[in-house]
Amino acid sequence: ALYAGQEGSAESSYRSRRLQLAPRARHYGKVGSVGTDTEVGLDLMQWERRSGRQAWERDDNAQRRQTSRALLLREELAFGGQYAPRLLLGLRHEQIALDPADLPAAGSSWENQNAWDVQGSVLLRPQLTVYARGARSYRIDDDGYTRAGYRPLAGQERRETELGATYGDAARSASVRLFSERLNNQIVFDQSLGQLGFAGNLEPSRRGGIAIETSVALASDWRLDARLRQVHARYDDYTYGGPDIALVPKTLATLHLYWTGPRGASADVGVQWLRALRYGPDFASSCLAQVPAFATVDGRAVR
Repeated sequence: ALYAGQEGSAESSYRSRRLQLAPRARHYGKVGSVGTDTEVGLDLMQWERRSGRQAWERDDNAQRRQTSRALLLREELAFGGQYAPRLLLGLRHEQIALDPADLPAAGSSWENQNAWDVQGSVLLRPQLTVYARGARSYRIDDDGYTRAGYRPLAGQERRETELGATYGDAARSASVRLFSERLNNQIVFDQSLGQLGFAGNLEPSRRGGIAIETSVALASDWRLDARLRQVHARYDDYTYGGPDIALVPKTLATLHLYWTGPRGASADVGVQWLRALRYGPDFASSCLAQVPAFATVDGRAVR
């Protein structure tokens, strides 16, 4: 990177690497008439970054290293019978350490993160399944490029709830689901916070909506999928009280065609359409600046 200014220019170079080991152990069993699917795993990760800018040669931030270790547990129970109820429980705990050791301060909540997932489903009729899901997930700031220097932001927390139903079989199916998401300390990069911008945490926000999905087998090796998603996103008790969150699409529609060929060959092509998006640092939503509605086309072939 080359930074040019009135006082001259400075050149910077960055090099980063990430090493990860993620062993898993999985066991399928049965307790009486209940089927069990148990998984235990570890995630061990080390992240390192070096910067070669001359002005930073004596800066402690010229070399930074982050290590983390996570334990995850997942248990799925299949009870069988007429209604075939299923229950899934998942837990994850992660501990994070950053070098230099004083970033962040010892005992910071940033160093310990927890996630969980609970799902359940019931077969009401031979082709009708209803399900519910609740989950908590997190995201941490790996780089910490904030106003306070290289100090990590508060961890982002996402809470999700979902209720849905699916009707059909492998040949053709349709599903509808209602979902709600609550975000605390969402991590974003805000260019309005200075000339180059900084990463920061947003106030609490929520997203809610409905999603409709259909899938049809056109032939033994062809399948067509369609999805429609409507979302309403807003802040909770935000100082500026803007009704919309920038760059969150209210309407998203996709159509995908899949082909499965012989000897491991496959291909798909699809189109995705997004409704117009508002953008810009306009918290009162008085600015009409928008990204027009647009569509993207993508394809993939695999052998």
